[in-house]
Amino acid sequence: MRVRQRAMRSTPDPGSPYCYHPLMRAGLVLLLVAGAGILVRAQGTASILAVDLGTHLQPIAQLRDGGWVGVSGSLGRLAPRDWTRWDLEGRSSSLRLSVREPTGRCAAPRWLPVASPSARAAVGGAGTPAAAGIAASGSVSLDPVLGVGETSPEWGRIQSAVGIAFEHRARDHGVAAATLARVPMTLDWVYASSRGGRVYSYYVEASKRVPDAGNTPEEDPQGIVRVAVSGWLRATPNGPATAGTRSELYWEPAEAPLPRPILKPLAVLRHGSDQVWVMQGHLGVRDTFALYALGGTVRSLATVDAASC
Repeated sequence: MRVRQRAMRSTPDPGSPYCYHPLMRAGLVLLLVAGAGILVRAQGTASILAVDLGTHLQPIAQLRDGGWVGVSGSLGRLAPRDWTRWDLEGRSSSLRLSVREPTGRCAAPRWLPVASPSARAAVGGAGTPAAAGIAASGSVSLDPVLGVGETSPEWGRIQSAVGIAFEHRARDHGVAAATLARVPMTLDWVYASSRGGRVYSYYVEASKRVPDAGNTPEEDPQGIVRVAVSGWLRATPNGPATAGTRSELYWEPAEAPLPRPILKPLAVLRHGSDQVWVMQGHLGVRDTFALYALGGTVRSLATVDAASC
């Protein structure tokens, strides 16, 4: 088998309208413990959601006509002065902007400077600052998000549910079933959203790594074909149930390090009966922030490019 493209195909789940952009292994990593059902009421204006970059905020979505919509340029008005921020360990604090309009070359997408930044922004992909957490104005209800590790009691049931979905999705790329059957599936990343100690949903990423068949020319590097399946599961009385999945096929050098998550959760918001997952993605030199609503189905609400200066 000879695969020359790094990312060959990407196939969404039939009937599931969500679609995301691709970007190490699961461990018990705390991402966000916002406190069950924290409700922010910073101002009486419409809620605005931003990524906290340490020294600046980048607004990515706002409530408009009862739903979340992406913000890729100007808000159309001055930004609120007062915000609430959460870091990735779940600690919350108040935040004020020094300027209520974007400044410098980062005006589109707009960057809003923080009056008293707690620390210098860390550098992420493509030389842009890495997300330090999220910030919100207006009224926003958050659920905690936890990384799930192999020692968690629900690991086996999650693995079983994902395995069934994997067998279905892996067929999308034409890799021989006999070849895939010889390779074990690995749960690379598992995240859980909960409230009041009760888990409501999971975001998972799983993969199979198939060694290159070895019939490539000597000058070509040996590689791995990686079949990746990602998506959401709902927690039900009968165990985790698939809500929507997507599959991708990649070629990677054999010595390549384990990949980053396709999407990394930053927070989960409550909006009516939906859980809105705020995700960070990375592909090549492009960083994105995206919102997905998990309700009856998984729906893509907005995708916004990270500001690059």
